[in-house]
Amino acid sequence: RAVLDVPTGAGSYVNVGPTNSYGQSISVSQTNPNLMFLSGYIYTGSTYQPVVYRSTDGGTNWSDVTPAGTTGEYYSYSVAVSPTDQNLVLFATYYNMYRSTDGGTSWTKVTNNQYYNYCVTFSAADPSLVYSGGYGSIYRSTNAGLTWTSYATGLPSQPFQGLAADWSNAAKAYTGCLVGFYRSTTTGTSWLASNTGLLLGKIYAI
Repeated sequence: RAVLDVPTGAGSYVNVGPTNSYGQSISVSQTNPNLMFLSGYIYTGSTYQPVVYRSTDGGTNWSDVTPAGTTGEYYSYSVAVSPTDQNLVLFATYYNMYRSTDGGTSWTKVTNNQYYNYCVTFSAADPSLVYSGGYGSIYRSTNAGLTWTSYATGLPSQPFQGLAADWSNAAKAYTGCLVGFYRSTTTGTSWLASNTGLLLGKIYAI
């Protein structure tokens, strides 16, 4: 329900807010570690509303930078900053993807009813390549989040909440769901189950 910071040492935590939302995802800029984003959702008393907060001082202070027009899109499971450009940020809601090119100050909706959007992930090997988890498919963008295509070959009808791109090989990506682990060697256009020796059923994070 809150963001916690460790200012001086292990075991010493202070609440630096925000306290009225359910945090789901944190993304820290690799080129400016003081810049970070926290996404989640607020319960308004009758429904849920997605929200994204931004900090420019390493998490000490936060401001609400939620895009206009997201009311009614329920949840946000993910926010991601480009590994090479601190101004390029993707904010995902239950229904859509929003893109910022000025560090979260303004946003453009780049999808129309693209559902779930779990764990948005940039490829460090190719920052123009981005993945987002769906239900029964993985969404992929090859132009840094401007447009998206859904790929389902080899995947079961499950929500894909765990997702990661290989750090050094742009062709490789990994995902997980309630029934196992899957890997792609085709930049996410097709997937293969890879569970030999794995004693996990439900995979929520990679």
